[in-house]
Amino acid sequence: MTALILTGFQLDFLPGGSLSIPEGNNALATINACMEKFSTVLLCKDWHPANHSSFAANHLWRRPGQTMTIGGEERMLWDMHCVMNSFGAELAPQLQLDEIDKTFTKGTNPEKESYSCFFDEPGISNGLLEYLEDKKIRALYLAGMPLEYEIYYTALDSLNRGFKTTILTDACCALNKQNSETILAKLHSKGAVLVKSKAIIKP
Repeated sequence: MTALILTGFQLDFLPGGSLSIPEGNNALATINACMEKFSTVLLCKDWHPANHSSFAANHLWRRPGQTMTIGGEERMLWDMHCVMNSFGAELAPQLQLDEIDKTFTKGTNPEKESYSCFFDEPGISNGLLEYLEDKKIRALYLAGMPLEYEIYYTALDSLNRGFKTTILTDACCALNKQNSETILAKLHSKGAVLVKSKAIIKP
């Protein structure tokens, strides 16, 4: 069985949000056009407490984009985004929610960073893996943003756990568009399949 996993379709990642990705609306339109082709559609949301240690605002004299050692690991600092129950954490109103079978969250521990849709924090499952195993799903399609973080690390975890992993390239967006080809090439070299949505939408 196959499932589509969506991530990043929250207002803070779309144009006008705190981590605005200019092409985000294009990815949204693309994924709406092909969601119905999947029998199982799953969504993962960032769901951060306001005091998350990766937010630059929670560290004196620090700015987004800088790095610092937190809990013994080098961590990139971000603008505040997808704070629990905030406007920016809401899903895009254009997203076809009736096609989504189940939603998972990640990043709820203020002391830990997690980019992969498989984990709430490193080593702590958010239930996605167990859901896939229970439904006997062995092939995953990934779509969303940011490509450099959520899609990239979710794909690596997917491949490492033996899932056939396909990236819908025209339904994924990078924070820095110049990174797209490099990231996709890395994923392809590790075993991910790269396809455009027209391969899914065709009759």
